Amino acid sequence: MRPFRVIFGFARSFRDSCTKFNANNPFAGSLISLSGCYAAGDVVSQLIERSDVYNRFRERNKDEADGTSSEADDSAVEAPPSDEKEQYDVARTLRLTSFAAVVEAPVLHVWYRLFLDRYFHSAPVKLFLDQALCAPLTYALFFPWLGWLKGSTVEEIRAKLDRDFVSTYFTDCFFWVPVNYVNFRYVSPMMRVPFVGVASFVWSIYLAVIGDST
Repeated sequence: MRPFRVIFGFARSFRDSCTKFNANNPFAGSLISLSGCYAAGDVVSQLIERSDVYNRFRERNKDEADGTSSEADDSAVEAPPSDEKEQYDVARTLRLTSFAAVVEAPVLHVWYRLFLDRYFHSAPVKLFLDQALCAPLTYALFFPWLGWLKGSTVEEIRAKLDRDFVSTYFTDCFFWVPVNYVNFRYVSPMMRVPFVGVASFVWSIYLAVIGDST
């Protein structure tokens, strides 16, 4: 039992330290937690994208969309990946992390601490405002930011928004509505953005794929 006590004791001390740090440095805590989770999410996303299971699944969906059989072209699925495919894309992780640090963390800090928590007390109202106002704004900034860092043209960024904005927003609703209900209902105001940061680890895996797609 002693090893478990040590582990739980360390986890409790780490939690208390994080809580104290966020109480004394709310913006810095938000920035670190959100950026770290986005970076970790992209690392996991790239590992998933390079797995054989993911590639077989993608090829099968592509074959079904094209109306062809994957069995008729096994050589395309089993082809060895290129060096470019195997290489980890550091720039992609930096792009996603920079969005969290430079754009999303400041926006969420102002949104939660200086607006929602100050002027509204009902969790359903906060949830509605968050999905109706903050979420669309986030994605209206997300795609242009990544496109700008990738060197995309204005036309390419506009096409990306036309193609992926609506689907990303609706997927956001399925994921973030229950998460933010818990956030607004049970999480203390000083821990709201760090809580979002942890949930963003899962969400950023999806965003990494969508943001990097062409």
